[in-house]
Amino acid sequence: MVVFSNKMNDSNPTPSETGRLFAPGTHVTFNLHGSIESGTITKQLTNAAIVHIDACSSNKELIFNTNGQTVINYHRLKLTCS
Repeated sequence: MVVFSNKMNDSNPTPSETGRLFAPGTHVTFNLHGSIESGTITKQLTNAAIVHIDACSSNKELIFNTNGQTVINYHRLKLTCS
């Protein structure tokens, strides 16, 4: 299990200009290990976001190995159409 901690201070990191497009709750797609995955932003970091991966029948092993979350650089994220 991966735990993210910001022990330096309790404030939230300021996202980069690119990151401002990806607010928490935004649905996105991204390429992970050669597969197109989708998910929802749960937290913004300076240059990346923590993404809760959407579960589907083809990514059960990925969900198990990542505990359903991963960190993706903003440049690798794409907004999905609503």
